[in-house]
Amino acid sequence: MSLAAQAAESPVEAFHRLLSMHQTLSADFVQVVVDANGRPLQQTTGKIDLKKPDLFRWETDEPFAQLLVSDGKHLWLYDKDLDQVTRQPLDRRATATPVLLLSNDVQAIEKSFDVQGRTDGSGLWFFLLKPNDKESLFTELRISFKDSHLMEMMFADTLGQQTRITFRNLEEDVLQPADLFTFTVPKGADLIEQN
Repeated sequence: MSLAAQAAESPVEAFHRLLSMHQTLSADFVQVVVDANGRPLQQTTGKIDLKKPDLFRWETDEPFAQLLVSDGKHLWLYDKDLDQVTRQPLDRRATATPVLLLSNDVQAIEKSFDVQGRTDGSGLWFFLLKPNDKESLFTELRISFKDSHLMEMMFADTLGQQTRITFRNLEEDVLQPADLFTFTVPKGADLIEQN
């Protein structure tokens, strides 16, 4: 698509196009959480794997080692330090989990958010999404792309904390192992069921 055609797109059309371009995504990430005053609270690194629709794997490294897996039906959270697994039905609302937004239906996103966007004309796109649902876990979400490649996500929660996730070593539309989005409770781990 030419730069002139991209510049003529509405923000919703551009967001739809960019989110729809790739069916799978794998990347390393750096996640930084700051408080309402901008003071750093936590920095973690990890890896994300995603397959549309509704499948993702989000693994953070030590010292905050956790694994979050969506198998399309359930969301599994494994806290390695506590040796504890939490399982709950997958909440498919686009406002439920920011990562789910990347693997979700674009029409559902359009219904769930007010989407604003702008481009600098060189292939960089910046989007601001504000949830329509007052019970959303976050108050706004910012996503940036370079050409068709996801660069960064930032979301602010209701307490004023901000989480910025920067993606690196991005691979798109690559074959992923079938068992990547399945989860087996480790032997000896406690399982907590949430509804």
